[in-house]
Amino acid sequence: MNTTQRNEIMQRWRVLQHKLLPELKQEVGSLTPKLQQQRGLPLEQLLESLPRQCDTGTKSNAQGYKNSWDGYKLHIDTADCGIPVSALLTSASMHDSLAAIPLSLMTAERVTNCYI
Repeated sequence: MNTTQRNEIMQRWRVLQHKLLPELKQEVGSLTPKLQQQRGLPLEQLLESLPRQCDTGTKSNAQGYKNSWDGYKLHIDTADCGIPVSALLTSASMHDSLAAIPLSLMTAERVTNCYI
């Protein structure tokens, strides 16, 4: 990735942070505290902060039945046609939203986005 590409990515990220996120916040409410903490952090720091250990958990579904899990969760960011571009392996109990920002930054480094 050259300097021009990195600058374009950072410019798109600033638009996302300063224009789109505030609009989304007005529509759906405040971001979770963990997502707020992720904003503006470098990719390396975001990746280090994600839980990666194998874990076990249980929760009740809407019908009252308990669902249990052991293991990991694979988060994948794909291109429009479904081709995987970036992936993260995290603890199974991590909320999917916490993978969104790191995945989008990883993808932005690998793919030229045609959308503005």
